[in-house]
Amino acid sequence: YAREIESYTPQISWKPEDDLVQTVRRFKSLRELDCYREGGEIVTRAMNKLMEGLVMGKKESEAAADAASEIICAGGTYLMIACSHGDSIEYWCRNPLTGYSTDAPKEGDIVRAWILGPIHQGYYLDPGRTAVAGKRPTRVQKELIEACAGIVQILIDTIRPGVSVLEVAKLGERLTQEAGGGKDQAAKQWPLYGHNVGLFWEDPYISTQMCKEDDKFQENMVLGVEAFLGKRGVGAAGFEQNLIVTKDGVDLLTKTPLFWW
Repeated sequence: YAREIESYTPQISWKPEDDLVQTVRRFKSLRELDCYREGGEIVTRAMNKLMEGLVMGKKESEAAADAASEIICAGGTYLMIACSHGDSIEYWCRNPLTGYSTDAPKEGDIVRAWILGPIHQGYYLDPGRTAVAGKRPTRVQKELIEACAGIVQILIDTIRPGVSVLEVAKLGERLTQEAGGGKDQAAKQWPLYGHNVGLFWEDPYISTQMCKEDDKFQENMVLGVEAFLGKRGVGAAGFEQNLIVTKDGVDLLTKTPLFWW
């Protein structure tokens, strides 16, 4: 549409200034934050249903339907409910067309799930969790999953107004290397440890490749903080939390349990 306007206005010299909008959108109003808190409650209930289903051994499609029902009944919507398990766990989703397959995880399979989209009033949330079907992880499965969740938690504990986004991204890379540094498809696809959220994924991105050196976390930003970790012969794990940056730290929006055993 912008190019059409340009074609009809040859007398005007147009210059892209996307950063003007993106910079303003980094910070949410009090009404937007209230909207996000309500969205956080909705997506938490949905993620609880999704993980409960996968851990119980439901088909991915059935667990996703339970989650979708929770969101839709609350008047919201979603972009994708992405699930994977077992022999496809190193891939973002078992069925890339829908996000979920009609396969059911077997007891002992690692299961991973994400809900992402405009959950409430068009505002994006995108939490992710990893568990083991049957709630009886092996030692190596538990170590992998807990290490991945630990990266996310340490990064969240580091975030405060005025803290450098780049330094948090560097911390994420160091923690990932200390945990073994394994990368699955999601880690390669998204070389980051989080991002601002609004009406979509927005900057700043918590990434050594994607943020500016002077990017700082500020009060009233809404973020997704995430990590992915893989280990050959074991599988892959991923977690994401959504939160509001406050003057004292953060206000967690996505309260689904991290561990399911």
